[in-house]
Amino acid sequence: MIKVAQKPALVIPLEYPEVLNLPPQLVDQLGAANALAFSRLITEQVLRQVLPLDDDYRAYVMFRPKERTSDVQQWLAWARGRAVLEWNEGDTEAERITHAIHYALDDGADRVLVLKPSCLELRRSRLEQIFAGFVDNDVIIGPTPGGEIYAIGARCPLPLEPVEAAYSTNGHRPAALAEALSRNGLECAMLDDALGVLTPQDLHALAPEIRSTLPTKFCHALALLGLELT
Repeated sequence: MIKVAQKPALVIPLEYPEVLNLPPQLVDQLGAANALAFSRLITEQVLRQVLPLDDDYRAYVMFRPKERTSDVQQWLAWARGRAVLEWNEGDTEAERITHAIHYALDDGADRVLVLKPSCLELRRSRLEQIFAGFVDNDVIIGPTPGGEIYAIGARCPLPLEPVEAAYSTNGHRPAALAEALSRNGLECAMLDDALGVLTPQDLHALAPEIRSTLPTKFCHALALLGLELT
């Protein structure tokens, strides 16, 4: 029997954009329709930057709610062949993250990186570096400057309880997650900080070298919403 070589996997957990899922300050600032358009624009750009163009790693877009399957398929039709669209399971963020990791590992991945679709700083080249260096730790955690988590990587299924505990804390979640998983015998390491873009103000907080590399089409779409990068 020929054994298929294992590959790393990228998982993007996706909430289909609806007003109730958006930050209230974003809806207050832009209005419901433009807030939805802004959220979709950021998600699409992140996906275009990180979904593989070759077979170096696999990609899964694990979305919810299940009832919007046809809408997600239509929205992300351009990603066909670059990512598997699969419904995610779980009522809480921690449940969805642990389920996504378990799903990708069961599907043959040897390493799984769960990445929120709001991190415009990441590109395929950076993901390849992360996967290549992901050999000495059981878990890697990507912290944001504000103490949130933009990415979790794992080489084994994660126990739900410590992940739930970390996501329930009011403190610095990356540190809380590392401590909780360490108590379960898992070796953890931190990635470099990266900013999640949830509001127009977050765009202006991006480093100039990141803003300057965003495509003209993306900038034009922002302008249609009355927003500018400069």
